[in-house]
Amino acid sequence: MRNAVIGLAVVCALAVILSAIVWRRARTPVPKEKSPVSPASSDSSREGVDAFFPFRVGSRWIYLVRGEQQEGSGRKGRTESGQGKYSDEVTSVRAISPDVRLVELVRHGIAPGYAFCSADERQSGQWRFWYVVMGRKIFSRCSQEDAAALVSTHSQSPAPEDAGDDPEFLLPFKVGASWGPDPSAPKREDKFYQWNVDAKVDVTVPAGSFRDCYELSFKTLPDDEERWICAGVDLIADEYTHHGTTDHYRIELQSFTSGPEQAK
Repeated sequence: MRNAVIGLAVVCALAVILSAIVWRRARTPVPKEKSPVSPASSDSSREGVDAFFPFRVGSRWIYLVRGEQQEGSGRKGRTESGQGKYSDEVTSVRAISPDVRLVELVRHGIAPGYAFCSADERQSGQWRFWYVVMGRKIFSRCSQEDAAALVSTHSQSPAPEDAGDDPEFLLPFKVGASWGPDPSAPKREDKFYQWNVDAKVDVTVPAGSFRDCYELSFKTLPDDEERWICAGVDLIADEYTHHGTTDHYRIELQSFTSGPEQAK
């Protein structure tokens, strides 16, 4: 009988100790484990821009242009078809800061008037334009003064709220993403007056077949423009349509030559 009582007391004591341990563990906060970050999934703006836009001195794109345009109206109206060719080449890249670069390009040939900083598409010539790379944003400017002014405005501390509010491209590309003249404005459900990343597609142009390119669109009343951007090559096709009259152009990449890698 005495041994039974002792055994029962030991069991009870062990139960009390075990309950205390469980209670203390329940009261002690368990540190949350940090999610592993894969280098491939990290958002590096510099890598994002460089992955799609080979802004290196010597990089050169040659584009073929085909289009139709209505001349006049009524019985005297007629539709003219035409084709042309132009090239864009990076002539200088200037690093302003780790996140800001000034890229100068020279264009030769005939380009549609809606292309970056183009003159009259009927006049063959040469002119320059600039890309300003700011982090994940890429802007186009038609003069060195305007490009420098954008860089200067952005470098102010604090930068004005409207500094650089009209990017041509916003990285990283992702299907469903959009951007417009005012980054703070809500996205439009009709997708008008803003750039939209519509799809990831394969595209074939005279320069070859490209996989996993991003299809971008910009719609207004009454204009539509679509661009196809491929990693490592930049723009491979651009199509513009003016509804209501015959005014349609399509640009396709004929060839691309990459400039040498920059020393790091």
